[in-house]
Amino acid sequence: GEHHQKEHDGVFTSWGYAEPGADFKEVYQKGEMFCFVRSSAPVVLEVRKGFFDDPSYDNDKTTILNLPASDADIWRAVGEVDAASLDECAFRCIDCEIPSLRDAVDDAIEQEGGIGMASEFATNLAQKKQSWHEVDWVKYKALLSVAGHPHLQDAIQLMHGLDAYELRPEVAQTWEYAEAALREKYPDLPETLFQTGQSAEIGRELLEDRNGVITEYGLIRRLDGQPIQSLHEAPEQNGMEMI
Repeated sequence: GEHHQKEHDGVFTSWGYAEPGADFKEVYQKGEMFCFVRSSAPVVLEVRKGFFDDPSYDNDKTTILNLPASDADIWRAVGEVDAASLDECAFRCIDCEIPSLRDAVDDAIEQEGGIGMASEFATNLAQKKQSWHEVDWVKYKALLSVAGHPHLQDAIQLMHGLDAYELRPEVAQTWEYAEAALREKYPDLPETLFQTGQSAEIGRELLEDRNGVITEYGLIRRLDGQPIQSLHEAPEQNGMEMI
């Protein structure tokens, strides 16, 4: 392992082992980049007339709609793209306080045929911006990463159930979980006992037993010890699906 590391200029980090891959490619050249000034709004939509795929109906006018929005802001956006109503407008999420939920915003708009759910989500985000601390945002992102690709309604529910979960950012590897769990009972264990293949396996077994999940943000688990299930998985009991 050490030989491979030296041969490939690798490095061990708290997140795992990394080494250079293929040569870096220059994607943007000077003069080709544009500046996007991020809005302070929780959700930002691009608005245009049409459905992005009908050239005969579309025009080239676009505008920005920050969510949550008042009725006056919505109708201003409708007018700026020469549409007669919201039904004639197409929307696309171009920025979100939680970047991983941009697709969920687009899906909600498409499935609902309007921006109602997206606006509700933005309203909830705006409220949380007033009350959440940085650790709450990190915990929410960790929970979303475990949930898979949640629908926007599910994301809202998780937002309000955050107190049911514990996040431990210092636990990024299974052996770190083994150390944290064992030191609760045996605080004087030597450091050399950990960072080994055996302690990593012990950590995996403890995670399975205690229903914890290690994410890129650290360890997350429910405070009641119940498993964190994907929002798209239905729990089963005695072989029967629970609805």
